[in-house]
Amino acid sequence: MNAKREIQAILSTFETGRPSGDYAALAILTDGAGISYGIHQGTDRSGTLDAIVKEYVETCGTVDFRPHAATLASNLSATQPKHPDVLALVEDLRRASGEYAMRAAQHAVFDRLYWAPVEAIANNARAVLPLTWAALYDTAIHSGPHRIKKHRRTFREGPPSKGGDEKAWCIAYLRARLKWIEGFTSRRAATTKLVRSTRYRAVALLDLADRGAWDLETPFSLLMPGGSVTIR
Repeated sequence: MNAKREIQAILSTFETGRPSGDYAALAILTDGAGISYGIHQGTDRSGTLDAIVKEYVETCGTVDFRPHAATLASNLSATQPKHPDVLALVEDLRRASGEYAMRAAQHAVFDRLYWAPVEAIANNARAVLPLTWAALYDTAIHSGPHRIKKHRRTFREGPPSKGGDEKAWCIAYLRARLKWIEGFTSRRAATTKLVRSTRYRAVALLDLADRGAWDLETPFSLLMPGGSVTIR
């Protein structure tokens, strides 16, 4: 996909508010996901944070994460966000974020765990438009690659691989995605509120479709809650 850079810029904007991304961006989510970290915000609960740290260590990062092995393995940040061990882990994640090894680790993990599954799904559907790939990658990053298959079961429009029109299929997919976000319900009130507040992501991608920005040719504006952000 020759528009991977533009797709990643969209996701970086969604996740960190900056098209260029923020490798140091870190929050401790109150919905049970725990630490959310990096350019595309890998979480502790999902195991992505653990994978990033492992990759960083294996690529000779200078910060010693061995004292945090138990904290990461137990997903402690998801249950006790103010625990001293969690705060110590947060400090070391911030220290490591300035190193090339951490930037490389984040890209390697997000590529392996999220981009590669999307690439397989898109190719299987014979989808070639960058905006379609962006819609699928956003779902993978935000809800996990498994969610893509579940969304596809909820609408009747066929993909190009089954003779369908790709643009119509993508729009139907994004509408299904938006409906799921708006109707999301969890036993945790905080989770329900947090997920529903992210409807702007599907809205922004539908807006790009409405404006015919299927190729994501730069520059283009991305509709965000605080105003448009330009992707160059």
